[in-house]
Amino acid sequence: INEQDRRIRELESQVKERNMLLSTANQDKSRADRKAEDAARDVKSLRTQLEALTNANRDFEAKIKLSEHEHTKSKDSLEALKSTLSSERGRVVKLVEEVKKQRSLIE
Repeated sequence: INEQDRRIRELESQVKERNMLLSTANQDKSRADRKAEDAARDVKSLRTQLEALTNANRDFEAKIKLSEHEHTKSKDSLEALKSTLSSERGRVVKLVEEVKKQRSLIE
């Protein structure tokens, strides 16, 4: 009977130890599950942020292209104005010469 009692205590001890290991394993699994859920939320958040940044970048590039186009138009307009100014200067010079000529004739 003593041998059986010792064997029973030994088996109970093994059961208790295995139950503790199982409990620890379950706790570890729960922690791992929570970490996996947190990681999944982080990934989803990062994807959302990436999408927002991608859209903002696309908008910014479109604004840059529009600004470049407007700059080119302004530059072309400036060149046209310079050309007009140059031809107008030529006309003014001719008019001044004509006025001088007319004055000299009058005098």
